[in-house]
Amino acid sequence: MLCLPPEIILPIISSVDARDDVLSLALTCQLMKRFLIPNVLHYREISAPLHATGLWKHLETHPFLARNVRFLRIAHDLTRMPKLDSTIQVARSNPPETGVWVSEEPFLASLKTMTGLATFRWHWRGSCYFIKGGFDKVWEH
Repeated sequence: MLCLPPEIILPIISSVDARDDVLSLALTCQLMKRFLIPNVLHYREISAPLHATGLWKHLETHPFLARNVRFLRIAHDLTRMPKLDSTIQVARSNPPETGVWVSEEPFLASLKTMTGLATFRWHWRGSCYFIKGGFDKVWEH
């Protein structure tokens, strides 16, 4: 496979959705490991809270990484987050429940760049309100 040109290899890798399969492919040789880890493997499955604005802005500004996301789960916990540059701030706790609203715009903007997304799950406890009716934008794309 390594003797194939990149324009053939990239669509093949893109068609591998399961994170475990990407890992298996990455472990076949050093070249695949360097290419797939972290750029593809760490972005295949993401589970993050809506208020992880650092992550959403990172994905929006790096569409070549965002298109590797196949499974996205919005939840209160941070069970599977990509390893990000230490300069990117990601909230590690729930947002304040005292009327301080978190804008959904960074999340919605990053969602547009996730062109390979296959599964989207929403696991949010309690109430969730979107500013300016932004929730409708999730289902428009």
